[in-house]
Amino acid sequence: MRFLIVGDSPDFEHDTVLRLALPGVHVVALDGAALKLPSGISPEIVCGDFDSLDTSASRMRFPGAEHTLLEDQNENDLEKAIRLALQRGAQEIMMCCVLGGLPDQHSANLSVIHRHHESALLRAFHRGMECRVASPNRDFRAKLPEGKVVSTIPAGEEVRGSISGVRWPLTDGLLRMGSHGVSNVSLGGDVEVSPTRGAVFVFFEA
Repeated sequence: MRFLIVGDSPDFEHDTVLRLALPGVHVVALDGAALKLPSGISPEIVCGDFDSLDTSASRMRFPGAEHTLLEDQNENDLEKAIRLALQRGAQEIMMCCVLGGLPDQHSANLSVIHRHHESALLRAFHRGMECRVASPNRDFRAKLPEGKVVSTIPAGEEVRGSISGVRWPLTDGLLRMGSHGVSNVSLGGDVEVSPTRGAVFVFFEA
């Protein structure tokens, strides 16, 4: 099952929502995102703590949607939505409008994606880029045209692995925190990121 979680980021991307909300995809709107959805897109689920949503307006606009209050303040709305999607049988979870905006929320959402990346295929989209997480249990592989930007950002200090299919490859090397790995370029064909220790955020042009 494929789910699309739409967040309430200030960098709301209507075009991205329209591109990802394909037939058969279960759309989940986080809190205030429900009333930002493009015309013609109806969520199956609206969820969150509802601190930024006029629920009466949302229920009126989407009478067939399930409105689920998730009050646990130990987790943010994105993490609660991912858990909900996994409980409903999600095998692939796409996310948009969950990155960008305030730096603390952006960083927290990256951490949430990192925490749950092995539970399902998680794909986060932002401003023409896609983000996935690679780890020893889930390598990254994608066929990319020549000249696409690929950035590999380690999620910790002790990260080692290999990167192929890019202008500056790495073979069983150390991925250092900082700017190391930013703005590599695909050669055309398969790009692979295979960590042997630690996890890596892979950002690439979608």
